[in-house]
Amino acid sequence: LILHGDDIAVFAVRCPAAADVIIVDTVLSGNIGIPAFDILEEIHPDTQLVCELSCHQLEYIHVSPHIGVLLNIHEEHLDHYGTMEKYIHAKQQIYLHQLPQDLLFCGMDVTPADGTCRSRIFTVSDQNFDADVLLGGTKIHFDGHSYQIPSDRIPLLGHHNHIDIAFVYAICRTLGLNDTQIENGLISYEPLPHRLRLVGEKNSIRFYD
Repeated sequence: LILHGDDIAVFAVRCPAAADVIIVDTVLSGNIGIPAFDILEEIHPDTQLVCELSCHQLEYIHVSPHIGVLLNIHEEHLDHYGTMEKYIHAKQQIYLHQLPQDLLFCGMDVTPADGTCRSRIFTVSDQNFDADVLLGGTKIHFDGHSYQIPSDRIPLLGHHNHIDIAFVYAICRTLGLNDTQIENGLISYEPLPHRLRLVGEKNSIRFYD
């Protein structure tokens, strides 16, 4: 599982249900701050590797993951790439080498062009009703099933995080987790530093990093 995004990658690893039931042996690495070479000794034949890759790390890969996630593409890093086309191509590397048995979860506005992706595509959107994974308010609709995000009981704040949760929910359901297992992971998840992490409360005022 290789993702372009940070909180999504960490949730996929820290979800207790995933660790105990589906993903028995899991390690996290990549642009999240853990170099891949630092976890080489932790990788075994049955290890599930969750790797968050930046566009710079994707730029030169020649193998794409079994499960890829492409959240979005914004105009960035043009000082390095020179053109938007080259930057987009670097991001697209996450699926360009996938095989028909692989899976890609992507934002509706970054859906691969016809003939450029051989894997099965799951689109995610909060606006387009044709998406495979639809976020309506705080409710996720996927594969004929609806799930209400417990927004008042989880530390992930804001609509942008709810979109990330929609991606994670669909991936976890695809891996065989049920709603209770996913929800336990959401509730117990601790946000990353500088990602709206609650640092304290005083006089009924909450302070976030």
